[in-house]
Amino acid sequence: ANHTWASCFKFSKNKDKPIFEQLSLASNYSLGGSLMDQKIYGLMIKKFFEKNKVEIKTDRQKLRFLEEAKRAKEMLSLNERVEIKIDDVVNDLGISYTLTRSEFNILNNDFNQSIVNLINEVVGKANLELDKIDSIELLGGTSRVPLVKEILMKITGMKKLNRTMNSDEAMALGSTY
Repeated sequence: ANHTWASCFKFSKNKDKPIFEQLSLASNYSLGGSLMDQKIYGLMIKKFFEKNKVEIKTDRQKLRFLEEAKRAKEMLSLNERVEIKIDDVVNDLGISYTLTRSEFNILNNDFNQSIVNLINEVVGKANLELDKIDSIELLGGTSRVPLVKEILMKITGMKKLNRTMNSDEAMALGSTY
């Protein structure tokens, strides 16, 4: 949730025996679902203050905003907009706000270059060119965010990205190989 990694693998066969080779690995700590949550959280704290002129101070109040930010991010993976509503944060003061996917994308605009850098790094470490990559397998929560998929498809020119495994299966499969 606080970073993203990418890896290039080569799959082949030798006499019907699968050969699995990891060519490269790279990670980026400026990409991750919790960082996206923090951006929504910051926006909501700002909107609450603008509306109510009251600062959010207690850990409990902050946690309510953070939990709602995470929920909003997850809902935006399926919907174009999400209603954020937090009642009775301080006394009877609350906030109601509609967050759109396009506003979310703008909040996370710095992810664009970070994803491009990560993909270029992992492909470069594998001594490959992007056009030599056959497929991309997405794992983890952040890969469900439409913005991430859009960026990956744009920089690779791929029409489809794969989501055939969950993280637990991928770890088990990697350990098996």
